[in-house]
Amino acid sequence: MYILKSFGFNAVAKIIDAIIKFLAIPVLLSFFGENNFGIITTVIAINAYLLILDLGMNAGAIKFYSQWFASGENNRINFLLNLSLVFYSSIAILNTLILLLIGYYADYFFPLINDEELSTLQNLVYLSAIFPLSNWIFQISNQILISLKKIYITSYFLILKSLLYLLVVFLTTYYSLSVFEYFVSFLLSVFIINIFQIIYVYIKDINNFYINIDFKNEDLKSIIIYSSGVLVLGILLATITKTRPILISVFSVDAFVDVSYFRILEVITALVLSLGSILTTIFLPEMVEKFNLRKKRYAEFNSYFLSKIKITSFISVLLCIPVGLNSNEIINLFVGEKYLFLSFWLTLWCFILMFNIYNAPGSSLLLSIGEFKYFNKFLFVSCVISLAISVLGVKAIGLGGVIIGYGFHTFFTMLFYFIRIYKKEFLVSAIDIFYVLLKYYLPAFTISVLIYYLFYFFSIDNSLLSIFVKTILFMLIYVIFHTRILKTDFIKLFN
Repeated sequence: MYILKSFGFNAVAKIIDAIIKFLAIPVLLSFFGENNFGIITTVIAINAYLLILDLGMNAGAIKFYSQWFASGENNRINFLLNLSLVFYSSIAILNTLILLLIGYYADYFFPLINDEELSTLQNLVYLSAIFPLSNWIFQISNQILISLKKIYITSYFLILKSLLYLLVVFLTTYYSLSVFEYFVSFLLSVFIINIFQIIYVYIKDINNFYINIDFKNEDLKSIIIYSSGVLVLGILLATITKTRPILISVFSVDAFVDVSYFRILEVITALVLSLGSILTTIFLPEMVEKFNLRKKRYAEFNSYFLSKIKITSFISVLLCIPVGLNSNEIINLFVGEKYLFLSFWLTLWCFILMFNIYNAPGSSLLLSIGEFKYFNKFLFVSCVISLAISVLGVKAIGLGGVIIGYGFHTFFTMLFYFIRIYKKEFLVSAIDIFYVLLKYYLPAFTISVLIYYLFYFFSIDNSLLSIFVKTILFMLIYVIFHTRILKTDFIKLFN
């Protein structure tokens, strides 16, 4: 029930957020124009990439909070809270300094943009430098809620944040706010909700917290060792995923125009990716408990882990295939016929995301046991090759380059999981896991291709009706095939 409750609440929140962005992005794109919208996207991407300053503390905190909340060790929880406050406050100061430097040397980092674009970019970066402290302390409240298996609480605040964002967009268009005024309003809306969540967590979950800075605590070494492993992992993953708009703005001939195109696709795929990434977050506290309690009962743990792979595979199919199958209709509804050339890249991105989500149980288990030695070495190689492909691709074909680079990383990672991680580190059967992949993905691809060609010859003019009919048809055939032919018991699986 924990998985269903957490995923259900978060799914609702993510869907609401996606719908609001689905409505807001075309409005902002039209209101500000492709260049200014691209600048806003680039600044947001810079802030997102600076989350690497977390240095692995986020995953480390969730791991240890989960252990200590489960065993009721309040003193150790209090120590970690104190450590987190000192750490994140220091990181916030560093974050602010980095943003100020990026703003000051923006002409060096972005040599292909004109003076007007440069001035706008600098102003937005300088503005971003005001808010890091609340953003970083907000991370602590998220860690505590996830560790207490109250991830659904974060959904409520996400919905509030989405509704406030919608209000900002409305005020921007109604009062014809400038790019700077819009960005101020956007940052303030995020700040307000962050503060509310921090206060909520303090009152409800950690009201017995007291200040006691003790860096000689014996738990500090364990946290540092674990977090240092996650640090390398986090930096490499962020470099692969968060730098894509930045790479486009630096290396593309069209710079911020291509960044705008990227943002269109990113908003559409964001719901799929965020729902998929929820699985990693949901699984992590449970993985910690299961692995610590059953690490010597490998057959039982293998069955447990396989059930998570099956759940993830099923959900990833239902999330990704309908979007890829309806890419033309979605693009047309979202931003109009002018941008239909993006539908191919949307389909490819969804195909890649499906396999990315498939890796969620493996990612959760990797985080729970803290075995990063070989994976980090592999990830470094993958990161270098992926970035090289992205840069060369952006120079040659624009935004498609970063999607191809991301695809290489996803499939290279999956291959490494099968070759090394599953058997050597997790002690689970790679053959069984590969069979699950074939069982869930091969029918999905076959059914989607048949439906695509069916509607190629018998098309529906209304985009909304076409999306509805194709999606329902795919889901019905897929679920019936699994339950009747493959005898999959989904109720038993999710229970």
